[in-house]
Amino acid sequence: MSFFLRSSHRYLMSGVVFTIFGPTLFWLLYPLGPMLGLAISISIAHTSRYFVFRAFVFTRNQGYRVSPLRYLMSICPAVFAEFLVTSLTHRIFSRTIVVALAAGVAVCIGYLSSKYIFARPDSQFSIKSFVLRK
Repeated sequence: MSFFLRSSHRYLMSGVVFTIFGPTLFWLLYPLGPMLGLAISISIAHTSRYFVFRAFVFTRNQGYRVSPLRYLMSICPAVFAEFLVTSLTHRIFSRTIVVALAAGVAVCIGYLSSKYIFARPDSQFSIKSFVLRK
């Protein structure tokens, strides 16, 4: 089936699945404590998502690569936002509201950062571009 779908469709499908899976896992782990539940759910969801990206979404070498460093760079803003929203709201709102707020913010920020990072081929994205030149 993945051979008949374009990469953008596979990206959309994985986005829908992990938009449901991640917050659901966070909601289930919330009784462990909001920050610990978030940390565990992020670890599980993003590890799973990384391997789905490698095996299902970007299966052919089209100049786009899902490397661990590149993936971490794409999720850092969303993860930071989730922790910030959770830490600011967990004493005020119920579990469901906190999870919904954190997920909503993370989806928006994560979409933008992933789109920016993964929309560039390897030739336009390298660690060398971050090094200051003389």
